[in-house]
Parts: sequence; C-alpha cells; structure tokens
Amino acid sequence: MKSYQTMSIHYEDVPTEEEEEDAREKRQESVPRSNRRRSRRGVCSTTSWMHYLGLSIVILGAAIALYFVWFSPVTKSLVNPSLSTPTATTTTRPRPPVEYDASLLDVVWDPFNLTVKNRGSPFLPPSIPGVVTGATGYLREPDLVGDALVFVSEGDLYYTRLQPGTPMTAMKLTTTVGNVLSPKINPKFPNLIAYTATYQGNRDVYVIDIAQKAPAQRLTFWETGVYDIAGWGADGTTLVFASTSIEVSLPDIRLYEMTLMQGRDSQKTVLQIEPIPLSQALNAAFHEECIFFTRFRQTSNTVRYVGGTAESLWAYCNGHDLAVPITSNYNGTSKEPSIIQDGEKNRFLLFLSDRSVKDSFDGSWTSTSMNLWAMPLPSEKDLYQEGGPLLAKPIPLTSVSCQFGGKSVREFAADTSGSVILRIGADLHYLSSAQILDRFSHKKKPFDIPEVLPIHVASDFHEQQERLIPVNLLKHLTGVDVFDTSFGTTSALMTLRGQAWVAPVLLDKTASNYQGAGQNIPARRYRVAPGAQLGGILRILKTVHVPSINADEESRKERLALVLATDPLSPTAEHAFYLLPLQQSDGTIVTSFSDPERLPTPFLGGHVSGGSTKDGGLGSVRDVVVSPCGRRMAWTDKDGRICVMNIPIGKVKPRKNYYQVLPADNELGEPLNGNVAELRFSPGGRYLAINHSARNQFAIISIVDCGDPGRDRDNVTDVEIGRVVQATPSRFNSVGAYWGKSTSDIFVHRYLTTIATSIHLPLPDDVATTLYFLTDRDIVSDVYSPWGSRVPMPQFEKRSSVYALPLLPTSTDGSPLLGRFPGEGALEIFSDEFDKLEKKLMEMALPVLEVENRMLRESSDQMKRALRDRRLSRNTFETLERYLEASNVSKADKAIKVGTDDTPAINNTQALPAALVDMEIDFGERGLHFARTAYRIPNIPKANYVSIVAQTSDDGSLLLANLVQMSLYVKLFSAAAFPSDKITEVPLTSQLFMCGESTNRQYIFVLVPDKTNNLSLRVIPNTAISLATFIADAAVSFGKNFVDADNLALSVWPVLEYHQLFADAWRMLRDYFYDVDMHKVNWPEVYERYQGLVKRCGKREELDDVLAQMAAELSALHVFVYGGEYNLPFNGDVNMLAMLQPASLGATLRRSPEWKGYMITEIPLRDPDFNLVDGTPMYSPLSDQALRPSGQRGLAAGDVIVGINGESVMNVPDIHSLLRGMAGRSVRLDVLRLASKSSTFSANSTSKAAIPEVIVTVPITAASAANLRYTAWESRTREKAKELARQAGFSVGYLHMRAMGRDDEDAFARGVFPDYDKEGLIIDVRGNHGGNIDSWIISFLQRRAWMYWGDRVGVRKGDLDWNMQYAFRGHVVVLIDEHTSSDGEGVSRGISELGLGRLIGTRTWGGGIWLSSDNRLVDGGIASAPEIGIFNSKFGWGGGIEQQGVTPDIEIDNNPRTSYDGRDLVLERAIKELKLWLEKEPIPELEEPGPKPDMSLKANDCKV
Repeated sequence: MKSYQTMSIHYEDVPTEEEEEDAREKRQESVPRSNRRRSRRGVCSTTSWMHYLGLSIVILGAAIALYFVWFSPVTKSLVNPSLSTPTATTTTRPRPPVEYDASLLDVVWDPFNLTVKNRGSPFLPPSIPGVVTGATGYLREPDLVGDALVFVSEGDLYYTRLQPGTPMTAMKLTTTVGNVLSPKINPKFPNLIAYTATYQGNRDVYVIDIAQKAPAQRLTFWETGVYDIAGWGADGTTLVFASTSIEVSLPDIRLYEMTLMQGRDSQKTVLQIEPIPLSQALNAAFHEECIFFTRFRQTSNTVRYVGGTAESLWAYCNGHDLAVPITSNYNGTSKEPSIIQDGEKNRFLLFLSDRSVKDSFDGSWTSTSMNLWAMPLPSEKDLYQEGGPLLAKPIPLTSVSCQFGGKSVREFAADTSGSVILRIGADLHYLSSAQILDRFSHKKKPFDIPEVLPIHVASDFHEQQERLIPVNLLKHLTGVDVFDTSFGTTSALMTLRGQAWVAPVLLDKTASNYQGAGQNIPARRYRVAPGAQLGGILRILKTVHVPSINADEESRKERLALVLATDPLSPTAEHAFYLLPLQQSDGTIVTSFSDPERLPTPFLGGHVSGGSTKDGGLGSVRDVVVSPCGRRMAWTDKDGRICVMNIPIGKVKPRKNYYQVLPADNELGEPLNGNVAELRFSPGGRYLAINHSARNQFAIISIVDCGDPGRDRDNVTDVEIGRVVQATPSRFNSVGAYWGKSTSDIFVHRYLTTIATSIHLPLPDDVATTLYFLTDRDIVSDVYSPWGSRVPMPQFEKRSSVYALPLLPTSTDGSPLLGRFPGEGALEIFSDEFDKLEKKLMEMALPVLEVENRMLRESSDQMKRALRDRRLSRNTFETLERYLEASNVSKADKAIKVGTDDTPAINNTQALPAALVDMEIDFGERGLHFARTAYRIPNIPKANYVSIVAQTSDDGSLLLANLVQMSLYVKLFSAAAFPSDKITEVPLTSQLFMCGESTNRQYIFVLVPDKTNNLSLRVIPNTAISLATFIADAAVSFGKNFVDADNLALSVWPVLEYHQLFADAWRMLRDYFYDVDMHKVNWPEVYERYQGLVKRCGKREELDDVLAQMAAELSALHVFVYGGEYNLPFNGDVNMLAMLQPASLGATLRRSPEWKGYMITEIPLRDPDFNLVDGTPMYSPLSDQALRPSGQRGLAAGDVIVGINGESVMNVPDIHSLLRGMAGRSVRLDVLRLASKSSTFSANSTSKAAIPEVIVTVPITAASAANLRYTAWESRTREKAKELARQAGFSVGYLHMRAMGRDDEDAFARGVFPDYDKEGLIIDVRGNHGGNIDSWIISFLQRRAWMYWGDRVGVRKGDLDWNMQYAFRGHVVVLIDEHTSSDGEGVSRGISELGLGRLIGTRTWGGGIWLSSDNRLVDGGIASAPEIGIFNSKFGWGGGIEQQGVTPDIEIDNNPRTSYDGRDLVLERAIKELKLWLEKEPIPELEEPGPKPDMSLKANDCKV
C-alpha cells in the first residue's frame, strides 16, 4: 500500500542548527534592545548588566533574574510573531539529537549579577523584560496627606513619601491573602491609615499605626462586609465607611460613622457606629456641618454613561430637611468629591467627571473621557437658596485622554493644600497645588501634563510565581476523548483548564499503587500541551483524537489530536487549529508548546489566517467535531457560520481558508445558525447532522451532504456541499441526532464480519442505517383546565421520545426492513424476500466456505436460518465483490455453483481492514417526505432526555442521558436479539456530571462520584456487556475502568496567562458583541491602548482592572468583569470561611456603654401572613414568632443584649465577633428587657437597674438577615400603599419584584391574584435586577374582561366574575428608579408602550442589550459581552432603554435625606396619580344588563 505523510511527524524542511542560529540572530536584531530575551547561550555583557541592574541589591536582583531569566516562561516579546516564526508547514518539530558541546561551559552567564561591582542604591528598580525601567507594580487607589502617600499594589498597602522628580521607593505595610482597598490617611494624625481588607473572609475596616510596632486593628465585624472607606472626619477622631444598609429599607449603600475617641462632652463612645442620615451615599468629603457625597454606584463597566445610575454629586448640611444636588445639570458621571484650599483659604471642590462642553453658546454638557474638575466649594447658604442651590460652573483641571493615548483618570487623591495624585493606567501622576490653583485664574491655558511619579515597588511579586493548580474535574474538565495507544493500552485525552493531558485508563484503581523496587510500574500520564515552563501561554479549548485506520508500518503507532486553541504567536489570541502528536510514528511522546523558540504553527487560523470572520479569519469558534473516520472536521462560530473541511493529513495539504462555509439556510429555507447549532458527523464523514433552530424557534435537524471523502486517506476528496436536507418537521422540537443502526442491521453486519474473517475477505463497512433523535412531539399538559386560583396555565413537561429515521441507499436491494425494528410477527410477511436474498448469498459465498471452512459448510442450515432473520444491505454485495476481485474471478465466473473445487486460494495479504464509510442516502424529492419516514421506538418510555450518548456496537442498545430534578442520569435501553423488538431499561442510579462518546465511537466516558463522593472519570468500551458490567459495578463501588487523574496539578505562569486572558477577552468581545462595528469604536486601537498595562499586573484583580477599562470602551451596559481565580483567604475553603462569617441576630443594634451592652434599635417585621417565602422561613431570631414556640418571649426595640454565651459583649470590639460561625447554632443571650418590660426591671428617679434575663435563640446567616430586612420593607410598603389608598377612597393592590426570575414569578402571583379585583395596581420594580419574565407579566396584564357571569341570584362574584378570568380591570402604575435594570426596564418599557399603565419614579439604569455570559475566560473569569440587541420601530436600536434608561411618565425622586427617614415620595405620588385617574376614568361596577330573556308562550300563539 502507499504510505502517506502527516503534518505532525514528517519534516522535510527542518533547518540545520546553524540556520536556526542565523535566523535567531536576525530576529533579535529586529527586536528593541529593551525587549530582547536573555539567552543562556549568549555572553552576558557586563556593561549591559550594569546598565539595567547595576543598582539592584543582591537578593532582589537574584530573585528577579532567577524568575524572569532562568526559569522564566515566555514574555510578550517571545510570543510576538515577528520574533518567533517556526517552519510554516509543521505543527511540531522532532527532538534533535543531543550532542555534547564543551564550548557551552565557557559561556559567561550570570543571572544573579554576582560579577557586578557597583550595585548602587538597593532601592533602584531592576530591569525586568517587558517593563519600562523604573516602573514596577500596578499602582492604584492613592491617598495623600502632606507628603505621605499610600496606594495599593498586588492587593497590599504601600507607603512612600512624595518626592516628585526623584525615584521613590514604597514600603509594603500589609501582607493580605485577599486584597486591600480604599486606604485613607488620617488628616490630623497621618501615622494612622485606615483601609478595608479581607484577612478573614469578609471585607472589614482596619487601621494601622505606622508609628507603632503593633498589628493592624480590626474595627468592624460587619455582617455583609463593608463597601469602602469614605474618609476621616475633619478632626481625625471619626472614620466614615460605606456599606449596604443594615436598616429596613430598599437595599442601597449608606454611610456609617465610627467614633475612635470619646471626649468629655461627647455623646458618642469609642467604637460606636452611627448611620449618617442619608440613603444612596458614598465617597464623602466633609466641611463644617456639610457633607459632599456621591450618589449612586454604577455597576456596569461603561464609559460615557448617561443612564439612571450615573454617579452624581450631592450635599447635605445638618439640620436641613433635604439633600441638595450639585451636578444635576449634567446626566453623566460626577463622583469622588474632595476639598482643597488655597493660601487665602478659598476652598474648592474637586471631583472626577466625564463631561465636556457640548456647545459653547448654550454651555450644555456632553460625555467624553474622565478627567479632574473643580468648582468653588459652595457654602451652606449657597446650597440652600430659596430658588435652588447657587453653584459656580465647574472647570476642567486635566485633559489626560489626549495626553495619554486615550486613557482617562481612574482615581485621584488630593491633599487639602491642593496637591493632587492622579491614577492613569497603572501609574500615579502628580499635579502640584500651584498647577491646580493656576487653572482657576488661567482657564484657557494649555493643560499641564501630570508628572509620572517614579515609584519603585520593592516586592517579591509572589503572585507571579508559578501556580500549581490541583485539578478539580468538575471545575476544570471541559472535554474528553478516548483512544487506544500503540502500546495496547487505552488512554483518555482530557482538556483541563486550557491544557491538554493524556491519562491512562486503569482497570482497577488499587492496581495503580506502585509498590517500589521496580515492580508494578503504573501506566504513564503526560501533558500534551503546553510544556511545564509555558503553562498559560495559550488556552486549549478542545482536543479531539483523530481516528486512524492506516495499516502502513511507518505510521501505525502514530496518534494525532486536533486541537482548537488560542495562538500564542497571535497577539490577539486568535483561534487556531493544530494537529499535535499524542504519539509520534516511532511511538515516542513529545509535549507541544514546550519551547518558546519552537512553537507549533497552526494549519488554520491564528497568526496564519486569523482575525475576525469579517476580515477572513476564524473569529471565535464555538465548537469543533471530527468525523469518526478521521477524515473531516466541522465547526461553528459566534458569527453563525458552520464550516466543514478535510483534516490536512496525508495528501490533503493545508491551504489558506481551505474550508467550506455551509449555506445560511437548508433547502426548505430554515436558518442554519451556527451560533446555536450542534453538529454530528456520520461514521464515514460524508454527512453532517445539524441540530438547529427553525424560524418558528422549534429545534429541528438538517443533514448536509458534504461529498464522499473516499475510502482511505490517500484519496480524500475535497468537500463538495450537496443537498442540505431537513430531516425533521418544524412543528415540534427534535434534538440529539445520532448516527446508528437498527438491531437487524447490527446483526447482519456482525454475521458478515464473521464470514469475511473466516474466509479472509475484507471486513464489511460499518455503515449507519438509522438516524436516531429525540423529539417532544407527544406533548401532554399537566393542567387539565385554566380555571381555578391563579389562572393555572397549561404546562408541558420536558418529555421526549426516541425516534428513528431510516436511511435508504440510492441503489437498494428493495428490502422493506432497512433500518427498522420489524418485530417477530413481521417475519412471515417477508419470507419470500428472505429466501431470494439467502439464495443469492449462498450461491456466491458457499464455494469459498467449502474451500476455506468446511465447518461452516456443514452448518449451512444454521446460516440459512440466521439469514432468514436479517435483511441484506449493500455491504453484503460489496464484501463479496471485493472477495471475487481479490480471487481474480471474472464476472462470467461469479455464478459458481455450490460444490465446485476450482476456487482459487485467497491471498491473505490482500485483505483490507474495516473502513468507516457512508452509503449514498436517498433523500427523495425536496420536501418533508424523507423526514416523515421516521418512527418512534415504542418500548423506550418518554422522559426528559437531553441526549443520545451512544449506541452499543454489538447489540444496538441505546444509552440515553436524562434530567431528573436538574440532575443528570443515564439509562441503558438494552435491545433483545433480532427479530424481537423488546427493550429492557437498565438505569444507572448514580448522578452524573458529564457523559459522552469517544470520537471513534468505541468508548463511553462518564464523570461520576465514587464511593468517597470524589468525582472520578470512567471509560467503558461501547459494548452491551461492558456497559452492563459497569452499571453492576456502579452499584457496589465504581472500582473499575477509571482514568488516572488523581493528584494531578496544572502548571500555570501568571505572567503568561495574564497576557492570554487579556487578549482572549479582547477577541471575544470583538466576536461576541452584538454590533460587528463595535459601536464605531476603533477596537484594535483599544487593544493597543491597554495591552501595555498587562505586564504591570502583579495580581489577578489588577488584571480585572485592565479588563474593565478595555471593555468599558464599548460604552454599553451589561459589561461586567468578575469571576477569575483569585487568591482567597484560606484558599476559599467554604467551611473555614463559614466559621469566620459573623452570624446575625436579625436586628439592628447600637453600642450602648451606659447599659454595658448593645441596644436593639429595630427588629424587622415581615409579612405576618406567611410562614415561608419561596420555601424559606423568615423571622428574626429575636422576634416573638421565633421565640414563642420554645416558650420564650420575643424582644423589642429598646431592649439591650449584654452577654452572649456567658461573655460580656463589651469585652470585644463588636458584638458580631462573638457570633462568628454561629449561624444555625443555638446561642444564649443575656438581655435587659428595658422595652419589653418584665418583673426584673425597676427604675426610680435616682437610678436605673435591670436584671439580665436569659433567652436561647438561633442566629441566621448575614445573607438571610439582609433578605429579612428586604422582606420587611416589602411588607411595610405594601401595608402603607393599602393604607394610603384607603385614605384616598379606593382599593389598590401592591407587589414588589426584586428581579425577573423564578422567585419573582412567585412574587407576582402572590401580589396580583389576591388583588385582581382592586381598582388600582402598583407594580414596584424599583431596585429590580432583571431576568427574563417580562413577556409573561405583560401577557397577563393584557388580559381583558369581555364577558361576565351571572346566575339566578345575579352577577356571580367570588368564583367566576368574568372571562378572561383574573383579568385586571383597574388602572396600573409601575414604580421605577435608577436601579431598575435589564428586564425590569423591559417590563416597564413594554407596559408603557402597550398602553397598559403609567410609569412613576426616576430614569432607569439603561441596559437594553441582553447577554448570556458565555464568553468565559480560561480561569472562569469574564468580561461579559452584550450579545443580543433589542430594537423597535419607535426607538430603533436599544428599544429606548440602552444607555439612556426608561424615562417615567411622572418623574419624582426620593431625596436621600427623606428616604433615610422612611418616607416614600414615589409611592405617595403613585396613590395620588391613581386617585386622579380613577376620578377621570372610574372602573364600572358589574351590573346585570337587564331582565333575563322572556321565553314564555305568548297568548296570541294559542289563537293560532
């Protein structure tokens, strides 16, 4: 046979070592000197070392050099295509022979700088590859008092002295495992620095005294954790921090003031925390009796944002009734107020804003980049003018976007003298007080360029050390395939968190324990890619074994994998396809991507032909599949394409864009959208089954004829797209296409294989004759009638049946049984047909049997009976044709009679192996005739099946995966021997977390818990006996066929992975964003703008900051950055963190030294009509409802808790420190019943005393406490609405919806149906987080009463009323605010546009592009891409929501001051509006239309 060449093992153009050295030198010459990688072979110039590291200390220089030079993973310069270009026609290179070279011993290589004599200052920053000299660390969150400067880098707090123009070395003050945020220096006592940190899980407030040798002091044990530190009081004795509200309210962020010193006349005590009486407040600055604060917090990473939660500046002065807006004339962002003064004590308010003058004539504003602005500080008198605040016009102090390549000011800090520190990118910049104050007198002069501060962060950069990540199969395993090695073993090919590994399949787990002494050597597992020193350089998304049927000696040991990965030679992490060796042709194993100088080249995509699909590249590939025959591959992408190509092996040479893109529609006009499609090849690779959506949103299956690839790899023909046939109707959902065979076809194939083996014939082809699929066409509602409480709607369970579609060849033998399960009773109908087929087979086969196997001839009667039970496929005749050709028998001699002895002998060497090919399917005429030949497999019951995992190769049993209460299980439906159509259900009782079939269809893999509840990956041969054995074993211990993944750790170098994560996020935003033109943003320019910041990142959270800046440039909502692998306290151990989490007593408490305890100020009271809400009991542990069942009395506001479990609460900084880890556990409380009086309380005119009383209760979690406060607010607001309506003289229903999900469906039903007969309905979506149930709510509100019911008594009331039942006949108002977001805005806009109600409140968030959050990064993080835009004819794109918010019909705002006091102006206005509306359009009472019909016999009828 002819041999063939593969890209992975044949190298005809491998350059010599000298050629490689020349090429390397040329590449080095093209690289800037500062970016060149030091080579071990090169001679280190003493001058060069002194130039870069001459002033470094020995230890620091050694650590940096060791990390970045000796053991360094490749940096950006190494992954630049211009610097490292491997041979274009190879994917990997063979290992060159190792030769002894004594000259290498003479090379000078001094990575520790031991030969440098003049080391200079030990604090001069070293030269790090890819980092500008003098710039280290990622500097953020600065604060400045005098010349004391603090900032955060690597998640820790650093301190230095401000010395502009000279190198500044920063000292690390903290060593947190989590991260420090919002440091603030005390303005009066600058040795005190407050900050928030996560030492013990929650984010709490700490203070460090840098003048004392003492640990930092923890000041808070806040239930839900604090948000940030707003600042110190003017006298330095109080500290203000922001947190979610701990009072009963609609959840918001509020300010709390902690007292740190108690004076003689002070009414506050040390550690006493009091709320500042404002809601929605953070980022405060203080002056005399006034506080200047930022209102709102924008959650989406969006620049030039003008939606409802755009931060704005407000002010409040003590004693006034209202807070005052300062920047209400601009609807963009104004935030982070700070106060400075000049030498004449003129004060100015500094703040950040993204405003710019839109029109010099009218002075209006427009949004642009964030800069520093200022205005004269308004006095209390200015703020509270009768006609509104008297405010000066702000002026800009910076214009950094033009000065710093489009970057903006992220944060700033100002000393009261006027000196300002700006954070731009990863650096801190400085503007002197003179420069700042000069802007006020010279407003038109050019802007000063802020001076970058040359700060050196002296650090070990420990978070850039190599990470060893223990493999968690549930979290890290994203793909599995199985293959047989050339050694005779079976291995699993696993994709684990962006890496590819091969692990052996062990028959018995106990056999893997090595006993030593060279005995019992276990099978080996190894990494496929990347190598140990390049972990993180690329992200492997999928690895698929490419099956091979080659018999030539040269390649019989070769095993190849098709790999979809990001290309490290592509700066933007473009997707690329590689062919990598699992085993080379000589049986050796080579790890790919292990040498930065020899990185594989992809055969498609990446730096070879990558980029967006618009630019001719691959874009972002969703999934890729390989045909079981190993000849073809197909993939889908985010641009909706479905592509097919031959795998470039052998004579198939890769050419640029050598693939076929399928048509946009099938031949019946149904769309082939690759963005939601699933693919499955037929065994021979000719046909591709596509599960996709039809235009009516039902799931259907289409089959694409890609052309016959040929019978072996030497003759793989090009892809030629033929018909795209619709295989299922679009009247119902059909999914899970699987190419299989009927039991009769399996028996015939097995029988012919036996004959061919016995007489040395080529084995018959393994041809699919049936397409199995799942369909829900047999729907049954579990609701019998829509009449009854809450309008029971028809509910169709997700239950599907298994159907089979026979695949008929274009030239068939006419057998009517092809691809079917006829059953025993059908055999008599086809007996004549069987006789004809049997005779033809016997005439052709028995001469051979007579010569080669006398035993079969003697048992010909048995063969006849067997043939009578089977239909014959074209494979029968092709097998015999091959035999006759191999026997050199002419066509005239084919009709040999039984018993002749002149049949020539078979040459065994001419026998061919079994090949996976496909028959030429007869699809018939265009239409659904072919689709409607499908039939149901009746003996497989309906269930919530999600996929057909596999069909066993020996008896045709089907393995199905099904969901039971959101858990995955599999069931084996074992088929009886043909002709019986009996099927036996054999369930696997253990829950699964993954299941699938290998590409070659020979193995099944499942991820299941073992007897210790640890997840284990199992591999089972795809035979009925193997599956039955596995299921039997599963009932005992799961002790067999496990993949050796124990104690496996992945090596990742953060310095490499951070570049990969950034580029991957950038590319996915490009390919996932709903607008291919990226909102006209120059997206490549955005990449260049922020890519340089990645090399400065020393911690994963700092990379998030870069991702946030980059993604924000889209100026779209629903852009969130979160979820990466962060270094968490206690490694994220949930049990440990639970022990440290403060529990809650479900009440608001205030420290009361006078009573030596904590006084209860409020106990949330929830809706008394409910014991459970969504299945959760919700009572305060101190309430009467929680204590009375145990014979105790509840507490009341005014009571005092003095002890917990026998310890005084005054002995600890905060009462919650005694409640850590106590959620769900009983505690003993010593309480003083000052309000809920008892006989132990006494008071007289001269003294007060109370004897503590003991109660035992069970604290709840902080999250439950927050939910309790929220629920209490909902209940309180509902009662208030009803009371206000009663006073106004009408009836109203009220409901609040927190979001738009499942629980909110319950909330809607609880709120609407009991009050459907009221005159008004208030739907409160303030603070709504969104979801996807807007259409359900709107459809209910569109119900109209058109018919009424009456009986002998009159109008029916209370049971029928009207039709449509439960239709609301009154008027609807919707309450919205700035935190009404996403689908909360959708339902509001829909109600308004459809005329169903009126909107009252404030402008909403502005998120009108939906997302699916599927653009995850390799570590689980995300920079979410808004993917699905909305539009209508009135508003166009965005639907009147995106980047503007829904504007209410009646705009009214709850002032931060009155809102804190509990007054709800929006609700009050809603009641007023409903009253006016009802006066104008009253709801008519139901009255009888008149007398009932008179059907009596009239008098004149008798006369007739």
